[in-house]
Amino acid sequence: MGLQQLGIDTAFIGKIGGDPFGHFLIKALSDNGVGASLMLYRENARTGIAFVSLKADGARDFMIYRNPISDMLLAPMKLMKKQ
Repeated sequence: MGLQQLGIDTAFIGKIGGDPFGHFLIKALSDNGVGASLMLYRENARTGIAFVSLKADGARDFMIYRNPISDMLLAPMKLMKKQ
């Protein structure tokens, strides 16, 4: 979105779940001018989510939810086909 705001044409290629978070992401991209026409939906998988926090020593700590999530089901040969 930052590049799009600088006037550089952008697009996002990936796979999201058909859940509320996935639909939120598509809307946020579209509202900010980022192309999302190649985004794929997987109705029976959730959109991945990660939380990043800082430890007391300044190191990053990651919590990633994958069980499986939609991006794990993205395959290059299927990129141009809607599923």
